[in-house]
Amino acid sequence: MRPSIGMIAVPWQFIATRIQTYTPSIAGTYFAESRNTINGCKSSTRTPVSLIILAVPTLSIITTTCSSDLTTYSISFTSNGTVSSSIGTVNNTTKTISNIPTGTNITLTSASNGCSTSLNVTAPSCTCPSITAPTSGGNQTICSNESIPNLSANATGINETIDWYDSSTSGNLLQQGSSTYRPSIAGTYFAESRNTINGCKSSTRTPNEFDYPGSAHFEHYHYHLFCRSYYLLHLVSPAMAPSVVP
Repeated sequence: MRPSIGMIAVPWQFIATRIQTYTPSIAGTYFAESRNTINGCKSSTRTPVSLIILAVPTLSIITTTCSSDLTTYSISFTSNGTVSSSIGTVNNTTKTISNIPTGTNITLTSASNGCSTSLNVTAPSCTCPSITAPTSGGNQTICSNESIPNLSANATGINETIDWYDSSTSGNLLQQGSSTYRPSIAGTYFAESRNTINGCKSSTRTPNEFDYPGSAHFEHYHYHLFCRSYYLLHLVSPAMAPSVVP
């Protein structure tokens, strides 16, 4: 006789095809005795049947961690059983699960002594962290006979670089991955910080201005420039500008 866990089967001496059952409330050994329902005679011995309740293995999550490039995440867990996962690479020695695609929920299962338990894990939010806009190296203003200088900006975070644009939002990418940019014409240029590992960018761009006599920036009366010639230019437009004495 091979009873199922939780059920006690009683062997009948006189009616072999008839089975009675008993459901115990706790683990232990129980004894089945055969009895003739007509004359009341009983079997001289009783058959022991044991109910053993095995402990379900433990399983809990310690941490979920996004990868540096934000494309996957990993899990560290604790369990006294052997753990498997619906997705990812499981290491039962280090008790970690790695290479889980970002945004993917998974199910963990721990098995021990024929028993198992499952745990659903919700994927963590692996979104871009806040990236601080770069600091400006300062606006540049030159005389018309000077070489165009580089504009510069400095990233404030680790693994960050600078991309240069011609607009404060969207716009055209002028130069990528450089703390300096040399413009060809006067104007305002914008530096954006970008993390080289995960590609996250600063939410704002830092303006850097480049100006020189004869540019559109000099078309207003209130703008004054003291050039190296030590002459104060009080300009209305490029056509009205006086000559610069060297």
